[in-house]
Amino acid sequence: MMFWDLKTLKAWLVKTVKTNVDFYVLMETTGVYHQEVCHYLHNLGYKVCVMQSGRFKRYWFKTGK
Repeated sequence: MMFWDLKTLKAWLVKTVKTNVDFYVLMETTGVYHQEVCHYLHNLGYKVCVMQSGRFKRYWFKTGK
């Protein structure tokens, strides 16, 4: 899913994520570009995990999750 601004991302999360579930936002590192989004979501109260892109891809293909 791609979002062009932080307000759109926030609106999508509020609409999509159920409040009674344990929810994490998983992000791949992208130079310094992920940092603003990471801090923004963390300040909104979301749990954020940042991983190296290769690790995320390998985990996804191994587990299907």
